[in-house]
Amino acid sequence: MTDVTFDFDWEDPRGARGPELRTTWARLEIRVAGESVTQILDRRSKTVRSYVYLPLYPVAEWIALHWWQLLYSSARLNLRHAREGFALPDLEILPLGESIQLLWYSTPVDEWDVRFLESGSALVPLDALRSELTRFVEAVLERLALGGVGATLLHEEWSRLQELTRQEKEFCRVAAALRLDPFQVTEEQESAILEAHAQLSQRPALEHEFFHAARIDDLSPQLARLLAAEKQVCREAADHHGISLERTAIDQRQAPWDQGYALARGLRQSLQLEERRFQDLHDLSSAFSSNGSPPFVEVSSDHLFEALTLERSPGQAVVALSSNRQRDQARSFAFCRALAEFMVEDGSMDLRMVTPGQTARQKRNRAFAAEFLAPSALLAERLPDSVVSSDVVEDLALDFGVDSMVIEHQIRNHHLADVRL
Repeated sequence: MTDVTFDFDWEDPRGARGPELRTTWARLEIRVAGESVTQILDRRSKTVRSYVYLPLYPVAEWIALHWWQLLYSSARLNLRHAREGFALPDLEILPLGESIQLLWYSTPVDEWDVRFLESGSALVPLDALRSELTRFVEAVLERLALGGVGATLLHEEWSRLQELTRQEKEFCRVAAALRLDPFQVTEEQESAILEAHAQLSQRPALEHEFFHAARIDDLSPQLARLLAAEKQVCREAADHHGISLERTAIDQRQAPWDQGYALARGLRQSLQLEERRFQDLHDLSSAFSSNGSPPFVEVSSDHLFEALTLERSPGQAVVALSSNRQRDQARSFAFCRALAEFMVEDGSMDLRMVTPGQTARQKRNRAFAAEFLAPSALLAERLPDSVVSSDVVEDLALDFGVDSMVIEHQIRNHHLADVRL
């Protein structure tokens, strides 16, 4: 994990229009892990500098208006949408739970004849970003007060945030996970959210994954189907051999995907799989079944989850695959994702979900599945050149029994070659 800072100094407004803009004109530098996200090439002056000039009021207002989505949503937001005609970097913000992924890109801002030069990504602790954004907004409010500027939309929104009760804040976090503006939900949506929260509030890990994967227009039926699937898995667990694997702690300092890669390599080594490749789900299953029977059960699902994992006793779990997943490659990938959920030691024996969501858990189990099925070391040995075509990707996908997208992502994410499709 790393840090993020919004460093600024108040400057002469140079004729900026509007009291909010004149009062908050500043020099701003955004740094992530010591790297300047705001480093730009100014084509007019032919200079490179690490900061931009702009009024900070529009940025603070945008932060306040999108507070819950910035910190708790499962959708990406981008700081460039706070530009209001000024130069801000192309900085994506993706909440993952207890951490936030920041991604920034080298992009031009033609109207100012500048170009942001840096590209990169980093994980920032949720608490650290929340604290820094709070400091930034409150500094802008203090500057407005010194300039005699009040009763702005920023004042209104920030005051509303400060007045929320603990229960209201919890509701806002859940609504944001569902990709909603907490202050714009309908009565029907609010009722469905509160009902689901009441049923899952004692199961925080499951609740977190559920709300980040569910659809608001199908919330209650999806929860009912999930709980029905859980009952089915519990019934079938008694007559199922299950899977026995050693639970392991993960390095919380690592990115979720790096955790997944490490888990996959460790499991391959412990099972002495060496260079083994799996051609299909049956072949994969044989590595986890001692009696030849499938090491999983099947349950009905919709788009909420692709697999479930239920630990029925310490070290032994039942994996359930969604019967809606028909393609063998997709089922193998979902099965491996479920293994990752079971392997991670977190002190809980609760139901675990494999979903289309973008939380830290889901990113970790996707990375695990990709590395377990198509190990980067084995891929590197089979790459014919530093540039890889679509034909090569397809051939490797057949060789490893996975979708071509898995191969493409493995090559890109491990920097094995340049993929040109």
